Amino acid sequence: MMERTDANLQAQLDEIDGLRCIYSEHELEVQEVAQGGFKIDATLPLEGIASGAECFAGPVHLSLRVPAAYPTEGLCLCSLLVEGVSPSSPSLCSLKESVAACIAGLPLGEEVIFMAITEAISLCNDASQRLLMDAKADNDASPNAPSPVTPIYTRCSAFVLFHHIKSSTKRRHLQQWAAEHGLSGFSRPGTPGVLFVQGEQHGLDLYLKRVRSMHWKKMSVMWYDEQQSASPNDMPPPLFPSFTERMCDLIELLPDFKRGNIEHVFWDGTKIPNTSDGPS
Repeated sequence: MMERTDANLQAQLDEIDGLRCIYSEHELEVQEVAQGGFKIDATLPLEGIASGAECFAGPVHLSLRVPAAYPTEGLCLCSLLVEGVSPSSPSLCSLKESVAACIAGLPLGEEVIFMAITEAISLCNDASQRLLMDAKADNDASPNAPSPVTPIYTRCSAFVLFHHIKSSTKRRHLQQWAAEHGLSGFSRPGTPGVLFVQGEQHGLDLYLKRVRSMHWKKMSVMWYDEQQSASPNDMPPPLFPSFTERMCDLIELLPDFKRGNIEHVFWDGTKIPNTSDGPS
């Protein structure tokens, strides 16, 4: 077994500090263990699950072992429990195997605790939705069955203004994390810095928490909007097909906001005086 080094310990402490900026003390508990390393217990809800259905209603209780040599040595899944589901349930046992395999496959030498937690919750959500669909199929086969609850998809959009975006590390994280959470939009480095993101609500909210954890001179969410539908397919296309970094003057961003009929978001968000007579 590899030994802990000062560099390993500092990397672990820095990553744990970042996690504490993302999760509340009720959602995340960290304990140092006698053998070295840490034990991380996360308690998180599942998204969009109909109550009373034969599925994983949550919350999920996830326990991870961070070995002394992490991130040189990989994480380990200690336990996975879902409230209201028997620990011996075949569905839960299968889910634990999938989560353990996912965590074991995360890259070494990188900060992956947050990724491990989000991937585990994503797998739990996927498993729960499959069970929900099975339950729906059973209901549809029964003439007296009540109508199933339709899951709600929520797409959110956010416009964020920074005093500045200059750090190459922060610029890289803005793009990398947006890809991890399936978000589209752009970041505009410079003074002031601008960020516009769109995507599924849970992922977007987690993204903004991660961005805020990087400690900015000033970061203000100037606009936050929600749209709901039964599925992503019922939504209009996102304003941007992917997430990119835009090296341009602020005013050059305006046509994209006009195209999305949210020109007011640009003027209000950037605080640039609008000297035009009206939308053109």
